[in-house]
Amino acid sequence: MLDFKGVEFNCYRGFKHTRAILVDRADERITYEVIKDIKLKMEERQQLLAAAGASDVSEYNKMNANKHLTQIIFVADECQTLFADRAKNGRLQNEMVDIIALIAQQGRAYGVHLLLSTQSLANAPQLGKEILNQIGEHYILPCLPADAARLVSNEKQTQTEKVVATMERGKGQCYYEGADGATLFTFNFVQKGEMQDELVSQLEQKAASHNSNGQTYFSGALQFPISQEVADYMATKGRKNIVASPGQIINLEQTPLTISLKDDLSENIALFGINDRQFVTRTTIGLMTSLMVSNKQKDLGYQFFVFDCLDDEEAEYLDVLDELEKNDLCEVVAPRKRADKLKQLCDAIASNRANPTILVILGQERFRELKLNQPIGEAPAHKNAPQQTQSAGFAFTVTGLNSGTSYDLTIAAKDNTDTIISSETISFTTTGESETSTAIEDITENEGWSNAHKVLHNNQVLILRGDKIYTIQGQEIK
Repeated sequence: MLDFKGVEFNCYRGFKHTRAILVDRADERITYEVIKDIKLKMEERQQLLAAAGASDVSEYNKMNANKHLTQIIFVADECQTLFADRAKNGRLQNEMVDIIALIAQQGRAYGVHLLLSTQSLANAPQLGKEILNQIGEHYILPCLPADAARLVSNEKQTQTEKVVATMERGKGQCYYEGADGATLFTFNFVQKGEMQDELVSQLEQKAASHNSNGQTYFSGALQFPISQEVADYMATKGRKNIVASPGQIINLEQTPLTISLKDDLSENIALFGINDRQFVTRTTIGLMTSLMVSNKQKDLGYQFFVFDCLDDEEAEYLDVLDELEKNDLCEVVAPRKRADKLKQLCDAIASNRANPTILVILGQERFRELKLNQPIGEAPAHKNAPQQTQSAGFAFTVTGLNSGTSYDLTIAAKDNTDTIISSETISFTTTGESETSTAIEDITENEGWSNAHKVLHNNQVLILRGDKIYTIQGQEIK
């Protein structure tokens, strides 16, 4: 049942004998999947009838009382949508029109029928004679005479136009033209309200005793809920690897799509596209949530970090991230700490002590440090570097020192937060006699410089006097 107006068929949701209900006109792909499924059913029945030697469904059912084939009815309200020229995907539309034409031509033998309704054929140029000529029963409500003439054979067009031109709107009039002749009659119209509700209730009760093949309901605005059924399905995929599920495959079975991230291949996922109404962002967060479900089900011990580079303080998805972080499911890393977090992850990988990790970057194109290729610190040392250092020591050269002069040298080791964790100070005197005087040698004791001394700092010779620092030329720098 395809309702391109989007308001008429919701009351049939949940009925066991409704295989698919579509109440949205925006997604041509799901429309195509519904129509393609009917074609596959016709092909299956064609094989069954051929194997049984039956010419049609009625004959097959008489021969196989325990394998009764039910009638399949394809209903499309506002069907002109299927046959309009403004289709977004011309290839899909052509395939759909061809399938509907095939149903019109051959469907009756296999128990497949069409029920099409529209207010006007003016916007349905793709609805051609190969379909209209196969429709033997026409029920024509008040409409444009030219539209009515398209439905009937050439010899009946003039008469049909005359009758339709005299019909009154709002009177329940209908003109029948078909195998039983032609007649104008008044029909009972079931309006919305108690009468329609009663009929729908009776239909539901009648269908309750029937088996169901499942139902696909598509409104175009459905979220993809990770239900227990979906979670159980994900648990059967990927063996011991973590599994993501961004949504459902577009088919009538609505099978969850799964992506297994294999540890030995270091696999990653990239989502890209126009982020209209935060579509890509919401899909990314949904995918991350599915990874969290898989992580919990398989007890894999993953940690989740989120870099939100979109900088949208009013975005609705922020509430979701806050809730996930509140429940200790992830850590949303502040912008100023992203570089440090990347450095920590790199160091952990280099030292073979990394925990299973999922790093989610929202809006990677706005990740400034990544975009500008900024360094995040020195490359982590090789895991054998400490042993090599202890045996070989450090070797470096300092130039620009004076002969016969005493210096203090301090070496400090810092962690990645620039905190000194160890330091060592040594004193040494260069060999030879001083040949060139500096500012300190030119100062006499009477001027109060007797307590000044030279130090080596960052490969530069400086003069310290009390709490002040001078260059070798005597210029104060602090």
